[in-house]
Amino acid sequence: MFEQDVLVVANKIESTDNLLEVQLDKHRLTITYSKEVLFYRGLLTLFPRILQKDTATITEKTSIDEVSISLDFSRNAVMTTEGIEEYLLYLAATGINTLYLYTEDTYEVKGEPYFGYLRGRYSVEEIQKIVFLANRLGIEVVPAIQTLAHLTQFLRWPDSDKMREDHHTLLIDEERSYEAIERMINACSKMYQSKRIHLGMDEAYQAGLGRYFDLHGYTPRIELILRHLEKVITLAENAGLEPMIWSDFVYKVLDKTNTSRLYYPEAEIDLKYAEKYPKNLVYVHWDYGCEEVEQYQKVIKNHLKFCDKDKYMFATGAHIFGKIAPNHGKSINTIQAGLTACKNLGVKRSMLTTWGDDGQEIEHLHALISLYHYCEAIYSEVIAPEEIIVSMDQLMGENTYAFLYQLTYFDEVYGMLKDNPMMGNISKSILWQDPLLGIYDAHITLYQETFQHSLGSYYERFAQKITTIKIENKGILQIIKERYVCLAQILALKAELGIELQNARKSENKELLVLAQKNKINPLIDWYTKMQALHESIWHYYYKANGWEVLERRYATSISRLKTTNKKINYYLKEDKGLEELLEEKLLFCQVEHPVDFSGFNYRDTASSGYN
Repeated sequence: MFEQDVLVVANKIESTDNLLEVQLDKHRLTITYSKEVLFYRGLLTLFPRILQKDTATITEKTSIDEVSISLDFSRNAVMTTEGIEEYLLYLAATGINTLYLYTEDTYEVKGEPYFGYLRGRYSVEEIQKIVFLANRLGIEVVPAIQTLAHLTQFLRWPDSDKMREDHHTLLIDEERSYEAIERMINACSKMYQSKRIHLGMDEAYQAGLGRYFDLHGYTPRIELILRHLEKVITLAENAGLEPMIWSDFVYKVLDKTNTSRLYYPEAEIDLKYAEKYPKNLVYVHWDYGCEEVEQYQKVIKNHLKFCDKDKYMFATGAHIFGKIAPNHGKSINTIQAGLTACKNLGVKRSMLTTWGDDGQEIEHLHALISLYHYCEAIYSEVIAPEEIIVSMDQLMGENTYAFLYQLTYFDEVYGMLKDNPMMGNISKSILWQDPLLGIYDAHITLYQETFQHSLGSYYERFAQKITTIKIENKGILQIIKERYVCLAQILALKAELGIELQNARKSENKELLVLAQKNKINPLIDWYTKMQALHESIWHYYYKANGWEVLERRYATSISRLKTTNKKINYYLKEDKGLEELLEEKLLFCQVEHPVDFSGFNYRDTASSGYN
């Protein structure tokens, strides 16, 4: 990093704000900081900028006190302690002072043997090691668990029958539910040093409407949730912990407009019931979609009708969830809008989330660009993308930022709106869709007709572009690059494959079917096989073994179905019958304004239309 020796002087001061100043005087670097972790931000983020800008001093100050990140280790990918140790370096370098470990059922709970069973759950010793590693860098580690919904993997077991509202949610007012919750909370209080705990409770929209309704009849959910909340808060306080929850369900039940929209900006908060909701916990407002500062401010002000400002927290998100490639444009725009609103209204707490919905198909590493922009939006008065690039490349190797950002164009294809605001993920749809069923083929046909442009050709050029990016990092980033080259090659070959097969079968053109086998299907089998091997090595670099089997099945199914397609084509060539799947007219999966600008469909929606 440095061409000559530099004496580093650490100068810690007292301040109510997060304050950092880095000053270079010849060969003496003085880092003045108010919190331990800011020393590392000064050394690893600001010092490279001083060298690049040829300036003497950089000063940063923010009134946002808690600069946190939540790492999702519940969607099959439980990061090893070695993986977390590496990730902590990135957190310290950017100035993160709090790490929330989001573990729905992936931690050890005494007395609940099926909690995290076969899921790679953390042992007590592993959590304690993570806490120790983080504390050395000045980062507090806080448990983030679930105590109402999002407990699907725990509730699947017959041992959980008595406490199950539905497949997703705990049964409120059931003694067995609170026995399990108490064990969860007590486990966290012993493993972590923090005196805070995030109790979850988001998206519990079926609470009171399933088995509870069968047992007790209808109870107004505004009362039901309050009763449950009070019981769980008591359990947390009994364990000496300060509670916090996601605020969406509370916000929704307090809104008298009864709109279906999440965090409706024009909500009419029921002040009578708002007074009844607890004031001794932090309400975490999460929003990963809005890009308008004014709307964020309206929702924040609505929160302040049922909680004090010092009990309010804002959570934004890195768009790495439900995708095979990240959406950096959407991430950056939502982060900047949300944090601008926070600064305008004097919010003190913030969080960046890193969800891994639908099996964590890509790694937490892809949240790093969001992480840098998130911290920059907090600590810097003016966000300069070129300075983020300098800091990130200095830490991780030349062209790291350029390579990682380029991956956003797997989904932000030709003709899409800039920055992919609707979160389209066509790359995932093409990767996993069945070659004979072609659930999304009608969309790809419409795309061709609308833009007079071939997605296959787009991805062919894109594969060449990724290949030519030279990254200095020859370790795991190089393997990730190779995997994405494989992905681009697969999409180039597969994008129009189903359409070509259907046209050939309908016209009974056997020659075209033979060409499809030779030029597309057989190479696709090889590319999938290579991509699977690369993806597996990346998985085991970062995560425990459990959970990979889910993605392995996806690759294995794709390869098997391509082989089946070959077999069926061979049968048709010989017998002049078969391939009836290709005779059915393809319909649009959904009605959209843009042919391929749709998102939210998981693997099951993509791979098959049958029961699975």
